[in-house]
Amino acid sequence: MRAPLFFVFVLFFLSSCGSQSSKSYITDDLKYFMREIEAIDQLVQLYVVEPGYIIPEHVSALKRLEALDRYCSTGCYLYQKSLVDEYFVYLHNIMGENEKALTYVDRLLDNSSIQGVKRLEKQMTGAQLSYKLDDYVKMESYLEGVSLEKLPQHYKGSFMLYSIVLQWQFGQVDEAISELNALSKRVSKGVSNSKSLVSLYELEEKILKSQGRNDLVEGVQKKIEEIKSDRAKDEYLPVLKVAPRYPEEAAKASIEGYCTVSYTVLKTGKTTDHQIVECSNEIFRSESLRVAKKFLYKPRIENGQPVDVRDVKNRFTYEIAN
Repeated sequence: MRAPLFFVFVLFFLSSCGSQSSKSYITDDLKYFMREIEAIDQLVQLYVVEPGYIIPEHVSALKRLEALDRYCSTGCYLYQKSLVDEYFVYLHNIMGENEKALTYVDRLLDNSSIQGVKRLEKQMTGAQLSYKLDDYVKMESYLEGVSLEKLPQHYKGSFMLYSIVLQWQFGQVDEAISELNALSKRVSKGVSNSKSLVSLYELEEKILKSQGRNDLVEGVQKKIEEIKSDRAKDEYLPVLKVAPRYPEEAAKASIEGYCTVSYTVLKTGKTTDHQIVECSNEIFRSESLRVAKKFLYKPRIENGQPVDVRDVKNRFTYEIAN
């Protein structure tokens, strides 16, 4: 789940809305809202890859966001309310508070400004959180009206997984297992798909247990342990990352692009030796280096000991939201 829009996009949107001139439209209330969003955005720049890993900045951001939500209850534009709810979903999700996150997904879906692809994305977020909570009835409700053809590419795998879950829930067990095995074979051919493969095997384990087919459960569990064991040996997992801020000069000129940074992940989990590999525009160089230096990893383990990993690369993409 990605972090909400950068503050600069909010500023552009709010300053360009309305039929009156910008001068009369940017009221003191709106200025206050934008200042608060900027402060919250700075606090959530630090984001965690593993849900449930809570840092003080996120707690502070949540308190500030709750205050802004109370402020908006007396009158904010729909777009302002949707932005507040986006941050709520994001924060509760990374703090592992899935039920609370779902509350704000529902608020977003009730917001008439959320349409098209953005609405589909919120439906998929709701389905994902419901799946984590094993609430398959609610998951089905979020997927109503969603089709594989309509979804952005990065949601299609999740949609196929949830469709298999619903087959299982509707009693089509053999069909669900058959499709699950076919999907697992496809995923296993990909590169760095171990996490997705574990999710598929864990679902198969759930289905088999629900059917009392314990003779097959052990084999699936063994596959899961093998993958997790291999992953623990080989991977240096990111624990804490920092989202880049859109360079002001690039935003004003509507410049989009990317920048790839290489570095060494030390056995302490910190990064060093930061180098620019490629940047589509020099304007993104300094910001990409700045945030890469704040990354924190679980170190790679070899023979029971943490080791340095050289030439790790991270690509930062800078896109202006529509």
